[in-house]
Amino acid sequence: MDYPNMKFAFIYEPENIDDLKLTKYELHGRMPYLKSKIGDKEIFMYFDTGAVGWLYFPLSLKDSVSFKVPLKKWKKLWNNQTGTTESFIGQVNENINFGDFNIELPWIFFEPGLDEVLVSSSLLKEFKLTFYVDKKLVGMERTSSSNKIVIPIQD
Repeated sequence: MDYPNMKFAFIYEPENIDDLKLTKYELHGRMPYLKSKIGDKEIFMYFDTGAVGWLYFPLSLKDSVSFKVPLKKWKKLWNNQTGTTESFIGQVNENINFGDFNIELPWIFFEPGLDEVLVSSSLLKEFKLTFYVDKKLVGMERTSSSNKIVIPIQD
């Protein structure tokens, strides 16, 4: 999935896969998740290409993170799984790793209808993702040379 160039393709595994910078992912059901941490809490992040924001957390995780900007009601959102829900937003006081990248003090949407962490299209569009399904590895190439990811303030 090449978000910056808006391309999707199936490719054969290259012979030099050992030379690539790859990150291990896990399958939960049939979906790919990256293991990460926020503070001391281990989380699994799902690649949700259909969600339009940056990061979505279940509201149930709100007490397990510290906030730089306190959690507040944001706006009502709608999706196919949960319908219309009240959402919340806050800036956490901790960095989150995303593969070899570091999301710095991110603004996160918290939703009561979620039971998993979602990395959505606003963040994914910065990457070309190559999944090596047989090995459960993903190559993550970013358009920027920086390993730092800054999520803009959400109003």
